[in-house]
Amino acid sequence: MFDSSFYNAGFTISGINDFLPFLQSIPKNKYPNLLIIGLDQWMFNENWDSLEGSKEPTYWGRSFQSNPGSKTFFSVYKDLKNGKYGVLESVKRFDKNAQVYHVGLHSVINNTGIRRDGSLQYGKQIDKLLKSDTTANDYRYKDTFKRIKTGRRKFQYGNRLNPKALVYLETLLSYCKENEIYVVGILPPFSIKVNEKMKQTGKYRYLEEIFPASQECFKKYNFELWDMTNLKKFGSTDEETIDGFHGGELCYSKILIHLINNQSKIKQYVEVERLKTDVRNRANDYIIFNY
Repeated sequence: MFDSSFYNAGFTISGINDFLPFLQSIPKNKYPNLLIIGLDQWMFNENWDSLEGSKEPTYWGRSFQSNPGSKTFFSVYKDLKNGKYGVLESVKRFDKNAQVYHVGLHSVINNTGIRRDGSLQYGKQIDKLLKSDTTANDYRYKDTFKRIKTGRRKFQYGNRLNPKALVYLETLLSYCKENEIYVVGILPPFSIKVNEKMKQTGKYRYLEEIFPASQECFKKYNFELWDMTNLKKFGSTDEETIDGFHGGELCYSKILIHLINNQSKIKQYVEVERLKTDVRNRANDYIIFNY
């Protein structure tokens, strides 16, 4: 997809106050020329994260564990004993000669995990969605709708944007400017039905404030911010989403094409015609390539 070397830092950031210390944990000679950040909308909601304090740059180095903790060990052992995992299917995935080599129990059982480029393979979730299997995670957004109904798990209600979030954003962008890192920010999409459901409640007014307030920060440093909250804006549909608040590879490829067509600096790193060809020849409406 990209014509230059890159690394994907998924699963490293939780709150908006994590970006800067994570960046500071990286040696400066490894800094990227361009940084793409996904600004999840709930990062700006005080009722989800009050932003009291932040992690130290050393946090990420200490977080790696080569061995599972006792709680994880006993949980896995209990599931194995109760026959939760299909033994035959699991053994097949331990085959080192297989097209995809699986590392770790979660990867073996669910055909899910982090690829070498840092991106996520959804595996079993994709298989279930293609079969319209009702046991797929968040099938027809049932779980996301429950979150909205209860105002929990990243969908806490909020009438106003948390001003602390803008302070952390401003500090991050200032640091990136000082270190010659060009930033492209993206407000990621919700499914169309989820957007409609949130709007119907009238309890997510803070969402409307995020782009205009954040855009001022980005403009100050001559960086880019793109509001991709609505799938329709870049020609995607609910049929291309993994769940209520995650698009699939096709969805995000369309975002990339939209940015390039609108003169984002990302165009320097992507051959857009090749990307369009990949989209036309995609494996299905969730993934571009068969892995």
